[in-house]
Amino acid sequence: MYLGYLLIYKDKQDISKQKELILSYANQHNINIADFITDNPKIKRIDIILDKLSTTTNTIIVTELSNFGKNLLESLNIIDTLIEKNINIIFIKQPELSTTNSDNILKIYKYLLETEKNFISNRTKKGLAAAKAKGKMLGRPKGKRNKNRILDPHHSEILYFLNNQIAVNAILKHLKIELKTPISYTALKYYIENDKTLKKARDNFKQGSLFN
Repeated sequence: MYLGYLLIYKDKQDISKQKELILSYANQHNINIADFITDNPKIKRIDIILDKLSTTTNTIIVTELSNFGKNLLESLNIIDTLIEKNINIIFIKQPELSTTNSDNILKIYKYLLETEKNFISNRTKKGLAAAKAKGKMLGRPKGKRNKNRILDPHHSEILYFLNNQIAVNAILKHLKIELKTPISYTALKYYIENDKTLKKARDNFKQGSLFN
């Protein structure tokens, strides 16, 4: 079953353009669009998509990557979940990112991470500078738990991802690109569950979502 995905903007004309482009693509490739999916501000976007899927093979067609979520992090979470469920995604304007390509996953993550990396870094630096200016003590207290751990340098990034409702498996894929020493899903989950700040962010994310 083929589904078209439309990201709703305030400009109704943009929605019409998205739909027209998807229908044109479908016509060129002899595809029958069974239905269109639109977002709802009261429901998580990934939950809306999965609710529309059938039990048969599914393919979602979207005009471009930037229309798959309100931001790149949300797009990352949606893509990661759909790939795990063997759901194909076709990006009309960026065919190289479509999941029909064997090397698409790496390209998708590189595309997302390169765009977000500077933003995350700058936001983290500003946050730390603001906290320091207010006289707050930065870093962990001295003691046994203050020993350097492989994920400590990425603590702020992990917190940022969790606050933006990015699943742990998606965060793991992000970290694997940056870490010199690979870690397991269990190790990352343990790190999060044993850090009060990260655990709180993850617990907030798990509430009201079908996924964790």
